[in-house]
Formats: sequence, structure tokens, C-alpha cells
Amino acid sequence: MPPVLGRSPLDSERGMNGGAQPPPHIGGRSPRKVLLDESDEGFSVSCPGLPGCWSQGATKEEALQNIQDAIAEYLAAVNAI
Repeated sequence: MPPVLGRSPLDSERGMNGGAQPPPHIGGRSPRKVLLDESDEGFSVSCPGLPGCWSQGATKEEALQNIQDAIAEYLAAVNAI
């Protein structure tokens, strides 16, 4: 199955109806787009805007939660430099 462009959990309240207003940014951070790819082992997910930021999970929900954590840690590391 080809990768699917999706939304990160940081943007989960926006919805997919196109007309919805975006939620206030969580923690002052902008929402991030993620790529979700299903495989035989589960799901891998990456954040194209943050090179090297990726995660995985047995389910789609787990992968999306894990990428939310990975994004937060990535940004914390960048801010610490």
C-alpha cells in the first residue's frame, strides 16, 4: 500500500471535512503533516518537515501517538542546541 499523507495527532481535532476551523495550536507549536505507511508488521510514520523524525506502531493509533511523542522530543532536542 502506498504511503498516505495524513495529519499528526497534534492536528487531530482539525478533522477531514475541509471547512472546519483549525484548533488552537497545542503548546504554541504548529500542526505537522505526517506520512503513514502500512506494512505486514504494522504502521510506520514519518514527519517530512523534520528530517529523521519517524516512528512506528502495531496499529495506526499507536503509530500516530508514537509520532506525536517523537515530534515533541525532536523539537525539544532542536531547541536545546
